[in-house]
Amino acid sequence: MRNELSAVSANCGTLLDDETLTETATSSLEQERRALIDWRVKVLRREADLNAYKKLNGITEEADYPANKVAPFAWLVPMVAIETALNTVFYENANGLLGGAVVALGVSTLNIGFAFLTGCLFRYKNLQRPANKAIGYLSLVAAALIAIYCNALFAAFRSEYSLLEDPSDLKQGSEAFMTASAAAAKVFFLELPATDLQSFVLFFVGLGLSILAFWKGMHVDDKHPGYGRKARLLKEAHDAYDDIVERVTAKVKGELEQKRAGIAHAKTYIEKAQANLQQIKTALDVEYRKMQSTLTQVQRDFALVLNAYRQSNVSVRTVSPPVYFAETPNLIESYAAEPDNNLTSVISDMEEEISVLKDAYVVRLTEKLRDITNEGRHILGKTVTAFLDEVDVHAKRRIDEETHTVPKPSLA
Repeated sequence: MRNELSAVSANCGTLLDDETLTETATSSLEQERRALIDWRVKVLRREADLNAYKKLNGITEEADYPANKVAPFAWLVPMVAIETALNTVFYENANGLLGGAVVALGVSTLNIGFAFLTGCLFRYKNLQRPANKAIGYLSLVAAALIAIYCNALFAAFRSEYSLLEDPSDLKQGSEAFMTASAAAAKVFFLELPATDLQSFVLFFVGLGLSILAFWKGMHVDDKHPGYGRKARLLKEAHDAYDDIVERVTAKVKGELEQKRAGIAHAKTYIEKAQANLQQIKTALDVEYRKMQSTLTQVQRDFALVLNAYRQSNVSVRTVSPPVYFAETPNLIESYAAEPDNNLTSVISDMEEEISVLKDAYVVRLTEKLRDITNEGRHILGKTVTAFLDEVDVHAKRRIDEETHTVPKPSLA
């Protein structure tokens, strides 16, 4: 305990003289200045681009886009797989199901791909420019025409394909396709080119999946083309900027808590040291009394054994017993004194040392703990805020230096 007191006493001066919190926080902020300015520039540029795009297209709501950019496209895989599985048996020929599967995969990919693409283009109707609106509505017309014609073509081709003697013959396949193309055009005259039930089912299954793929294309991103991408880029910049600020703030908080913990530990140890020492004194007194009680019992048992031995010895002796037989050694006298004076002196010295430490440091440590807490609040509040304001000023200045005119926002 004395060694611990000496260590705490030596550490108190260091803790009280430590004024490095602000310096450490400033250093941490300065290390991230360049990165913060770079990301702040990106935030301001992307924010300006997004706001200009919103104003140009009359957008008032927030962007609605999927969290995962791949997710809308992932739907294409099961849709193609489902249509391929359903159509495989429809295109079965002399090569069996394998030959039918190859053709069905190509048909499904083409059908779903066209519908999905036109669904994506249909979103352009939500933009303000007439040219964009024209693209959007024309894509709807194209989607309807392509879906109806292609599915009619695939249904007609199924009938022709199943009749081929040699499906691997390109000439026969080409002739069958041309025949199916001519038959498919009749669908616009309300004549469905389905010569059997399988072709009929193929047509409507394909048409239904085309509609679903078109709807998925419409929701591939925000309903305003390009709006979701711009919003994602802005969010990415905001997140990167906030991550740096959070990292610096966490570092300052960690440094603050470390210093607070050191001061609190020293203060608590000094305050509890006297009580701990008193516990030691009490425990020492209890142990001393236990020892006295044990010695009394030992002395009694010793006297009984000794007297029994001497009486037995005297009864058989032919001469007089020694003089010391008349005396019984007193073991208690050897331990009759109070506890060791050296130990008592050490405890007294420690009590005095603790008293000096309390007078010298407890109040100052309490004040230091309060001051460093207030300093930490000031750093995390005003200092960090002022630094970020300065970063914002530098970012705007860099933008002014790099661009003398505001670029016209892209339309997508």
